[in-house]
Amino acid sequence: MDLPDFSQFEPFLMLRRKMGAQRLGSFEFFDPKLHLTAQERLVLLRQGILLPVTALRKLTDATIAFKNARVLVWPETDALTTVYHLSWCDQFPVDARLRAGVQIGRLANARVCQACLDLLQYEGHNSHRHRHDAYYEKVRAEFDVRAFFGRYPHYPVK
Repeated sequence: MDLPDFSQFEPFLMLRRKMGAQRLGSFEFFDPKLHLTAQERLVLLRQGILLPVTALRKLTDATIAFKNARVLVWPETDALTTVYHLSWCDQFPVDARLRAGVQIGRLANARVCQACLDLLQYEGHNSHRHRHDAYYEKVRAEFDVRAFFGRYPHYPVK
């Protein structure tokens, strides 16, 4: 269905002048089933949200999304060392209770999943090629979540 062009419709133009609106705006429909709420955004930033795996989806670049945000995922566990995932790799913990977030600062001894780095070819990472093991170890050791979200923006994703 084509809507008429109301950009020159005089009653709307008068209303815009009355409101002091200089430009035409845009509207994006908000559906809390598809879009993050303000509360969810805060929780993602602070401690992460406990979610079933069915609440997550794989994006076309193989990274992980919750609603309209790209996230990191780690199993909710009492283990001393936690591996967090950047992508839906072959070691993605589909049978675990998962927490999704955008920071890993509160995770003690957290390390990035090397299978995720392989899948994304992050910084050329390929743990199957043993010729460059020292370089790949450096990529894992110096992995920075902020740099990752600089390359793969957190919010919003379509």
